[in-house]
Amino acid sequence: MSIYRFDAYEYGSCDSRYIQCFDLIFQNIAQRHFDVLVQGYQGENRFVLGLYHLDPAPQPGSIAQLPTAYNHNQPFTLYIHTNLTTPYPLTMTMYAKNEGALIAAFTHNELTVIDPL
Repeated sequence: MSIYRFDAYEYGSCDSRYIQCFDLIFQNIAQRHFDVLVQGYQGENRFVLGLYHLDPAPQPGSIAQLPTAYNHNQPFTLYIHTNLTTPYPLTMTMYAKNEGALIAAFTHNELTVIDPL
């Protein structure tokens, strides 16, 4: 299992004060199937939960999108779990928005790999 983490907090490199909501798009760039579990927390409260199956690239099912998640300009942490032993086959793009305007796009490069078993 590989676990990734993304943190947005006040005055951080991803400042939550400017992020009202976000969209997440995942893409499998490997030649095998795998699953992605997304959990988002504000403190102890979970506000995002989604499980996605990704087909091998370049099939249409190799891309999945989490519906718009609202954090209401509050700090949050995302955990992204895969059932792979290596984190490299997953790419991710987060589109952060405020008042409907795109303010930033974050990629898998901004994720912290917690547990690459």
